[in-house]
Amino acid sequence: MWSQLLEGRLLQKYSIDTTPSEDGGGGGEGANDGSVSCAERAVAESDRLLGTLPYIPAILIRGHSWYLAATSRQGDKTILWREYAFGTTQSVVVMLVSNGTIL
Repeated sequence: MWSQLLEGRLLQKYSIDTTPSEDGGGGGEGANDGSVSCAERAVAESDRLLGTLPYIPAILIRGHSWYLAATSRQGDKTILWREYAFGTTQSVVVMLVSNGTIL
């Protein structure tokens, strides 16, 4: 099932460019060089570790509907696989069981 999900048979595919901007996004003007260096190392390490995963799954619950979502990487792009409905709590099914037998 997972291979079908990640091949786009069940989930829609969206691409997002995750390349850093040229200006670096600002915000570091008043920061301590040591803390920036530590933060940069932490981000690099998390990117390295996340890069070893084939995908990251998620379960989304919207109202009574349950959906599977996932992300994967393709070069510098993050691919979002989303909205495969796999369950609902819209109605309740009751089973009566007596001594291991469904009544």
